[in-house]
Amino acid sequence: MPLARHVAVEKPEDKIIETDWARIHNIVVFILENDQFLKPKLNNELIVEIIKKFGVNHETALSYMSEAKREVRKAARLKKDKAFAKAIRDREFIIAKAKAEEDYKLALDAIKDRDKLLSLYDEVKPQEITVKNIDMNRFTEFGLERIKRGDKIEEILLDPKSVKQEQRDM
Repeated sequence: MPLARHVAVEKPEDKIIETDWARIHNIVVFILENDQFLKPKLNNELIVEIIKKFGVNHETALSYMSEAKREVRKAARLKKDKAFAKAIRDREFIIAKAKAEEDYKLALDAIKDRDKLLSLYDEVKPQEITVKNIDMNRFTEFGLERIKRGDKIEEILLDPKSVKQEQRDM
């Protein structure tokens, strides 16, 4: 009995043909014109539009939609990468020009801007501090510990263990 050879057979849906790419391109254009269709919650509406426009079944519409969204995301990534590279080149040009003209302040500003684009600096965000006129003598040791821990001052003032008794009665 001869051994059966396993031959990989391509299914029509595995291979995207030229008409499929033309349809996917049309869907990409449709998505770019109506960018709300990038949201996952509108996938069903997009599939319905694809079925209406091309007269395909649900499975094919789903694969067209997936491929079109993949193409849109890929294009966006490429545009972002190109824009980032151009921004860095522009900064390098400004740095070179400023150094040639011995404008070191401009060169330093351009270097800082370039390094910020490259995320070389940790951004330190200012913390919000609210100062209130509260006499610290009003608090017990427990209340002072709570302040040190960062508890809300309003909660500490309402806590009988945190405020001295004679001060709370006033």
